Amino acid sequence: MSPADSIRDDSDAGSQSSQIVSTTYRALARGDDKIFLENLADMVEWIVPGPPDHPATGTHIGKEMLLSAFARFSEVAELQEMTIERVIGDGVITVVLGRERWRVRASGRLFDTIWANAVTVEDGQITRVVVYADTSNETAAYAGR
Repeated sequence: MSPADSIRDDSDAGSQSSQIVSTTYRALARGDDKIFLENLADMVEWIVPGPPDHPATGTHIGKEMLLSAFARFSEVAELQEMTIERVIGDGVITVVLGRERWRVRASGRLFDTIWANAVTVEDGQITRVVVYADTSNETAAYAGR
């Protein structure tokens, strides 16, 4: 069983929003871009707070801008592993807890990130994601520290 298949789902079993989020994040974890993108609103807002010198931070609006941000990030780091640990929700907002391991392309240095995403679902599509993560270890890895 892959990490994408072993998500602990603490959401209301009847919540369509949490089911959409769970399906979308499972797709993201296994690299299924088609399913991932199908569940995002065309003008999805993906917000990653953090320092301006971090390659993934900023507010990305729309699927194209989001894909461009993902591509920029993958130029500097390669995803080694993504685990979705828990999906919690029962209404419009669902929280996803997860972790990732990345390798900095320039140095080969590995770093781990633990994160929480607050995901808004409206009319059956994800319209907003706010990422909460400590980017200090990532920034240090890029700087070779």
